[in-house]
Amino acid sequence: MPGRQEVTGSNPVFSTKPPIKIFIGGFCIVASSIASILMRSTKPHQYVLAKLYTRKGDIKKRWYVEFQAWNEEAGALQKKQIFCPGKFKTIKQREIWGSDICKEINSLLEKGFCFKGTEDTGALQPIADQPITINEVFDLAIIKASSLRKKSISGYTAILEKLRTFLGDRAAGPVELITKNLVSEYQDYLLSNDLSSVTVNNQLNITKIMIGKAVKAEYISKNPFIYTKLPETDSNSNTAFLEDHKVQVESYMIDKVPGLYLFTRIMYYNFIRPKELRMLKIHDLDFEAQTLTIPGPVAKNRKTNTIPLHPILFDLLKDLRVYPGKFFICGKNFKPGIHKLAENYPYEAHKKVLRQLKLYDDYQYTLYSWRHTGAIRAYKAGTDIKTLQFLFRHSSVIYTEIYLKSLKLQLQEIRFKLW
Repeated sequence: MPGRQEVTGSNPVFSTKPPIKIFIGGFCIVASSIASILMRSTKPHQYVLAKLYTRKGDIKKRWYVEFQAWNEEAGALQKKQIFCPGKFKTIKQREIWGSDICKEINSLLEKGFCFKGTEDTGALQPIADQPITINEVFDLAIIKASSLRKKSISGYTAILEKLRTFLGDRAAGPVELITKNLVSEYQDYLLSNDLSSVTVNNQLNITKIMIGKAVKAEYISKNPFIYTKLPETDSNSNTAFLEDHKVQVESYMIDKVPGLYLFTRIMYYNFIRPKELRMLKIHDLDFEAQTLTIPGPVAKNRKTNTIPLHPILFDLLKDLRVYPGKFFICGKNFKPGIHKLAENYPYEAHKKVLRQLKLYDDYQYTLYSWRHTGAIRAYKAGTDIKTLQFLFRHSSVIYTEIYLKSLKLQLQEIRFKLW
């Protein structure tokens, strides 16, 4: 029989229950670990030497070592595969791993080791040797994502990393920890971060797609990420002003509520959220560089960002340099001062203006409509999506795309010609 040899004595009971730990440091193989698979026998038996299968050098697929040893109780050769741990990312690392483990297995086979018992006969179960961790699945999915468009890679990766962060230490556990209950818990977590049902559904779907890449790579047998789609209803929070209403409200605020006008200009030109804006102080403005810094404790995403001020907004803010740095930009009653603006004050003041102009009951305008209106104007003026992502302070362009779509913007404007 080609490739098969007879040896004296070999033994092995092969148990799939305890995980095989074959590494000390990076690549050192522990002989006793392999010996726990193969046990010595006193009879001559056939075997097939271990060989590393590199999947044609494709690191997106699982590499493995395969060998065959005699099973004494079954009276036949039994095939065994040991898969390369996900921590080895490069071709070189995997080649070293494969060389070391092949050397160790072949040494044992030549010394007369074989399988004993029928437990491991029948269908091959290569994943049972060493449980696949959630981190390993995620790492492979990110590698596989390299085939996506460049602007999608970072977005998809960021969404998957959000789940990894949510899992914390659990991500080091087996992939079986991803249950429907855990996914439901994660869904609630996303909703608790003031994300819309549409956004949550999009993020869950992308997460499922990413994990599915590990299934296609034959890394895991099935996708464990199963979720129930949230009902998506039209939201009135993403309504922008019609042009004539925009002009009407602006004129009224300039004349009657100039502080509210300045508040809405910061939202309109630099997309600052009301909750963030209430906390910003004069020292967050750099009048020389013409920038605005949103400190991490103030920002919704808890990250400190510095963005350039829109030229028109800078002209409106430049006179604030005479105030002390510790003053709030929009303090009590919208005036620069040491006291913070009350949380609901800007919302109620804006609602009062809309009611005064009879635009409240028949339309879906809110204070946030100024941010949405500014976003639409910026996009239609030709501002590229990466710049918008930077100004919106989105962690990924995916979120920017979702936001623009919620404003009913086509990300690729279609200009029909006569035909």
